[in-house]
Formats: sequence, structure tokens, C-alpha cells
Amino acid sequence: MSSTQVPEIAAPAPGRGGVLRWAFFGLVVVGALFFFFDAAARYFNYEESTYGRYWPSAGWLLTHVIGGSLALLAGLFQIWSGLRAVKLNFHRWIGRIYFTGVVIGSISAFYLVTVSPIPTFGISLGGLGTAWIATSVMAYLAVRRGQIEAHRSMSRIPLKQERLSG
Repeated sequence: MSSTQVPEIAAPAPGRGGVLRWAFFGLVVVGALFFFFDAAARYFNYEESTYGRYWPSAGWLLTHVIGGSLALLAGLFQIWSGLRAVKLNFHRWIGRIYFTGVVIGSISAFYLVTVSPIPTFGISLGGLGTAWIATSVMAYLAVRRGQIEAHRSMSRIPLKQERLSG
């Protein structure tokens, strides 16, 4: 028989901590949506005037924007601890979508590094792509190895772990 770790919902933190957590989550959501609509959404208008100097690599840039948008929007669901605690299967599927977005966004970022008309932008994009894929692979490997605490270390969500024999 194998044992499986099953998360249980922990009681919400009393007092100000819960309010601060919701306020922080709200700021993250607003910031993510602002970035999406301000910086990324315009690239869905596939015209030379939209892409400007990036037009020669417009397909790769659009691919990067699509991958990044998938990861950004799926990531909002990933950090929502209440949803993660109650709907673990949904969390897993959104995680797959997030990881797919990271892979698509990173691969296209690495190509864009080689053709960027602005060297400092290329360097920044390469660093971000490397960090993005590295942290996502680390999270994936942790969950595959059953290291749930390591996988969730950034969220600091107190979930009780039990072993069930079955």
C-alpha cells in the first residue's frame, strides 16, 4: 500500500494578517491585469505599426506574449491559496497551463535575445527567461518528487499534511 499526502484546509488566520493577505493578493491581481492590458494585449493586433522595430520578429514576439500571458493569467489562480486548498485537481491543471506558458514564453524569449535590436533588452529578456524556466522546472520537480512544502514554499500557506493508508 502506498501513502498519499492530502492537503486539508487550514483555518484562516485571525485578525489583520488575513486582511493584509487579501490586500496584497488584490494588488498582485491589479498589477498583473494592468501589465497585461497596458503592455501585452496590444501585440494581439498583428500589424507592422503595432510592432514597430520588432516587426521582423513579430511572430516570435507574439509567441512570447501568448506564452507569457498564459503564465501570467494562470499564475493568478495558482497563488490563490483558498482555491488551491479546496480544488487541488484544478490547481494541477492550471499548473500545467502555467508551465506550458512558461515553456512557450521562454523558448521565444531565448530566440528574441538573438535578434533584439536593443542589446540591453536582449540581455534582460534572456535573464528573465532563464529565471522563469529555472524556477518553473524547480517547482515541477519538487511536486513530482513529493516535496510539496518545497513546491509551495513561496506561499507560506499552512496546510495540514496527513498520511492515509489505503
